[in-house]
Amino acid sequence: MTSAKDERIADYLAGSMKAEEREEFEREVLASDELAEAVYAETSLDDAIRRAGVAGAAQRAETKIVPMGSRGLAWWKVALPLAAAIALIAIPLVDRDRAPETGPVFRGADSAFTIVGPTGRVASLERFTWNDDPGAAAYEVTVRDAAARIIWRMTTTETSVQPPSGAIPAELAGGTWTVRAFDASGFPRETRSAEFTREP
Repeated sequence: MTSAKDERIADYLAGSMKAEEREEFEREVLASDELAEAVYAETSLDDAIRRAGVAGAAQRAETKIVPMGSRGLAWWKVALPLAAAIALIAIPLVDRDRAPETGPVFRGADSAFTIVGPTGRVASLERFTWNDDPGAAAYEVTVRDAAARIIWRMTTTETSVQPPSGAIPAELAGGTWTVRAFDASGFPRETRSAEFTREP
């Protein structure tokens, strides 16, 4: 392989040839298995990325489709490895630029099933309310004190419950309450919880 041909291969891979020169060179590649193999040997991953740029995209649009003969197969020895190299590099770059996830995503985390109240500092614990889980057939409500001891629990099909008188001790200063959704077969779906502090 002469230095002149090496320079032509370098110009071709860099996309610096004029359209007429490029077409002529490609005809030579189709006519010579030796030249096709030389082009492939000189191709690196950096060349493949560069050819995937703006200049390469504009020139590839001018490439003519040729019948797949014995010489056509020699050309595809070059084209297919180039396409594979671009794909192998482009995919990791896309993954790298994608925004990272903030944490694990659990089923139903963005559903309408949310607690309404009481939450935070409250004056009373007379009623516990939440938004409906569309797939739920029943709910279990549990109230715990600050030491996680169960104070009161009940099951309902509604989205709001009122504890019986005296069920929540007047001295309960704070704790948590949870509502757990169950499907029609009795299997648990999701659980929501909230902390509360009762004002004096």
